[in-house]
Amino acid sequence: MPRAYSEDLRRRVVADTDQGLSIRAVAQKYSVSSSFVSKLTRRWRHEGSVASRQIGGYKRHALAAHAEAIRRQLTEQTDMTLVELREWAQAVLSVRVHLSSVDRFLRSLGYRYKTNAASLRTRPS
Repeated sequence: MPRAYSEDLRRRVVADTDQGLSIRAVAQKYSVSSSFVSKLTRRWRHEGSVASRQIGGYKRHALAAHAEAIRRQLTEQTDMTLVELREWAQAVLSVRVHLSSVDRFLRSLGYRYKTNAASLRTRPS
């Protein structure tokens, strides 16, 4: 997993660029990429910070706020397809999402897509 450069190194890089050294010279001096030096210098000038940003993280589902409405809709209309559910969400909830987002969200709620003999969606597992 990638790790951020230390704040001490970041401060030295910014100090050298502020003293007039070229981006390539600073990159070679500290054995880092010139794009790192360029981006760090730009960030220092615009934001005044050299601290590293978060690497990775968790992004919530776009439909998470509407989970209860989606459950109700699936209870009322058990044979609804993903495409129909996506179109319903766009029309009723005013949420526009990709089909794969609908799929991942329903799986997170515990729904499966296997149908039974009557061609109805099975209940949440």
